[in-house]
Amino acid sequence: MRGVNSTHQKLIGVMSQAKTVGTKVMNETKTIGEKNHSIKSWSQNPLISSQGTMKAMKNKTMKVNYGVKRLIFKSV
Repeated sequence: MRGVNSTHQKLIGVMSQAKTVGTKVMNETKTIGEKNHSIKSWSQNPLISSQGTMKAMKNKTMKVNYGVKRLIFKSV
């Protein structure tokens, strides 16, 4: 039982780390969105703004997913 419990504890740790990373990414994405918003007026050119934000989000998400997977494999 003890081994299972420690693995569970590690997993909880990993999940809280993942949550922290996720929060960071959401904040960064929000900042990226705001930057894009200020570069071009949203109504003037909605495509550039939203595409830029989407691309940035995609890159960040991929990095986070990779990081979380590495964390889980390392700790379990």
